[in-house]
Amino acid sequence: QPPRPAGPATRGRHRSSRSGGLAELLVPQVAQQFVALPDYSLASPGVLEDADARGSSCAAFAPFAEDQALLHCQDCSTPILKAEDIISPNYRIMIGPAYLTSAAYNITVSEETHEAHYTTGQYTVRNVFCARCSLRLGVTYIGALDRSNSYKVGKYLVGQHLFVRPACCLLRSRRLPAGLPTPLCLRCQRTAARGVLQFVQLMTSGLQCVGQTRELYELLLRQHVLEYIAEPRVKSARRRLLAAPRALMAWCLPLLGPPCVGGAAAERLRQLTMAGVEPAEAMQQLRADLWQETLRERFAMLACMRPLIQGEYLAAAFCSTLRFASALSRAAHGTAPPGSTAPDRVPVLLELLPALVASGHSGALRSARALVLAIRKEWVVGSSSGGLSARFPVLTASEMEAIVDAIVFHTAADVAEVARSSSRC
Repeated sequence: QPPRPAGPATRGRHRSSRSGGLAELLVPQVAQQFVALPDYSLASPGVLEDADARGSSCAAFAPFAEDQALLHCQDCSTPILKAEDIISPNYRIMIGPAYLTSAAYNITVSEETHEAHYTTGQYTVRNVFCARCSLRLGVTYIGALDRSNSYKVGKYLVGQHLFVRPACCLLRSRRLPAGLPTPLCLRCQRTAARGVLQFVQLMTSGLQCVGQTRELYELLLRQHVLEYIAEPRVKSARRRLLAAPRALMAWCLPLLGPPCVGGAAAERLRQLTMAGVEPAEAMQQLRADLWQETLRERFAMLACMRPLIQGEYLAAAFCSTLRFASALSRAAHGTAPPGSTAPDRVPVLLELLPALVASGHSGALRSARALVLAIRKEWVVGSSSGGLSARFPVLTASEMEAIVDAIVFHTAADVAEVARSSSRC
């Protein structure tokens, strides 16, 4: 059996680049990190103590594309195999079932050779080890006594039970939904970091729009304070001594005061603060609604995705956005501090709706129809067929009514704006 050509990996990279940035941006890893954005830290290379170790670990992912399915070493989670390089899973080795694969990465091969007798014949082999933890993975064929087995020379025979696929790498799978938040491997961390930084760039116009930058900062600050009040012991001692008191005092400073945005909980917080109630006590009383409202206001800033979404094929873009909204809601439910409530997927979608309805008479109607079809596919049919939204129940009548009313409102507003512009002309 001849080995598979190396073409699929190259075609996969070209396919990712052709699909545009939206499909790579609206993934569950980014949703998980976006919800936890107040805890995200930035550092230049060499600032962190483990920078060298992280750099070498990131180098282990260099041979792989972002969307390739990988198998990792079970002991140290170093990526070893591409799923597309596996020629056959129907082999056996001394330790049990094995993969015959055309390539392996991040490995070391012993210099000593030895003869091995398998059911298919006699071979000259060398042992193969994980380059990071030295776990013995299997062998590589150096020679074959039977000429009919010579196609195996240069390939690898590795034990199946020695490999795992991290749960975070399965988050994109429609057939196997995973709970959020989940620990991220280095590749998924890189994907999440790149995605949230791209969102920050879009939301703040590259930090050049002072108003949007200030609004984002204040929302992150408010979320951090609410989470600190709910769970003060989860933060480090340094952050408890410095970050939280500074954040609490910021509520009393005019420059860093609460943002002037809508929301019943935010308005009640301002009223309590003006009445002389301590900020910490006021937020303690309102955190059940204020944390969710803060998160929803930050989700509303994602309306900046409108140029990206409208530049894509609408059906695919809307399906990706709906899956992203589900992932945001699941991540929020998994990270909500005690005493706080998290937004469901329908409120998240309503915050993202301005980015989904196109401008113009024909564009608004076309995007509204495409959005309704995408909702039916992802949240009505998909919820009952084991898709990514399977952990959510089917939409209720009230939720469907809220979605339809919101779509009609935004569509009518865009159509009316076009009509007013035409009349002025």
